Amino acid sequence: MQETMQYADDHLDSSLLFTEKPYLYKNYPYKAMLPEYDFVLSESIKVQSKTSDLSILNFNELKDLAIIHDLLKTRVPLSDQFSIIGAGSTLVIFNTLQKKIYYSEKLNTAIVFEIKNETLYIQEIISSKQHQLIDIIELISGTFDKVILQFCPDRFLAEKDYMAKLATPECCVMFSKKLTCEAKYFRYPELYWC
Repeated sequence: MQETMQYADDHLDSSLLFTEKPYLYKNYPYKAMLPEYDFVLSESIKVQSKTSDLSILNFNELKDLAIIHDLLKTRVPLSDQFSIIGAGSTLVIFNTLQKKIYYSEKLNTAIVFEIKNETLYIQEIISSKQHQLIDIIELISGTFDKVILQFCPDRFLAEKDYMAKLATPECCVMFSKKLTCEAKYFRYPELYWC
């Protein structure tokens, strides 16, 4: 392990480490990242579900695999604060095999979300064009009276339109000491955990 850490330190500008037990790495050149936050949409943002063209992508179908691959290749960043672009295609496919990825042909956008206890959790939006968040939420049918974004919404909303709430993700993201983050809030997209 020491050799691997030394190699990363010597040959990479920065690196990430994902762990459920950060205390095991206190002697290595990594630090735990800033606290992570979920972002609760303001109640002033009212959403009515409209007719939806959402379908679930099936990675056993070449057509669906091509759709997600093309979107990942041409995607706009999800957040200006922290976003995976370019090489993220392998990671997202690997980590979402157990999650449903919904696709809207109308918006040419993939969305990863789940509804639990009447709360909509949006985890990822993959699109080659920036859309209004309200247009994306309107595609999602189901019963929910609260919307929580599990990514930093700086490209979609003004800070007055959401409340940051301390998150408790299952995994801790640790960064090499060379990497700094000066953002007010931080949220590493769960779909990209390695």
